[in-house]
Amino acid sequence: MMKLSVNDKSNTSLNANLLYDYLCKALNQADKITLVSGNKLCLEVDGKNKFETIQTISRYVATLDQTLNGSTPNEKTEVDSWLDFAQSLLNAGTQESFNSLATVLDSSLKNGGQYLVANRLTVADFSVYSALKTNKLFGEFKTAKNLPKYVSDLEKTFQNFTSKTKTNEKGKRLFKRGQIC
Repeated sequence: MMKLSVNDKSNTSLNANLLYDYLCKALNQADKITLVSGNKLCLEVDGKNKFETIQTISRYVATLDQTLNGSTPNEKTEVDSWLDFAQSLLNAGTQESFNSLATVLDSSLKNGGQYLVANRLTVADFSVYSALKTNKLFGEFKTAKNLPKYVSDLEKTFQNFTSKTKTNEKGKRLFKRGQIC
């Protein structure tokens, strides 16, 4: 049994919510995971193991569906690299630092790929997408050529398993007394 506690005010809540929705709908794990509103991000597994960063939670979720983690050592390393990159995007505090990171991302999407690794959805896409959408500096990044299509394509992908989730205008899940509305 898993319990995912999400702080709705955190910049990692979108990523955690997307991972939760993926577990419930795409992996049919709804009976094995509970989502609650909490003071901090935490995934508790079987009442004993606790993962408290979005990277470790993402890596754990990837163990439940191996396609989310890449299938070769090279792909797994790429996924790990993108998870670290997503954290850098979240922490970018100036427009200059954000633009520098977004330019790297934009150029790696130059071949028109819909996903970052192995031409399929991985936890790297969850993390990078969420980091982009929750960093207020994203709206000011104007020189992207490939990034808008990547974000748009992922929004369509995520709609497949999040359509029944109630969220506010910023994409954050709505809670009511610790339960999903």
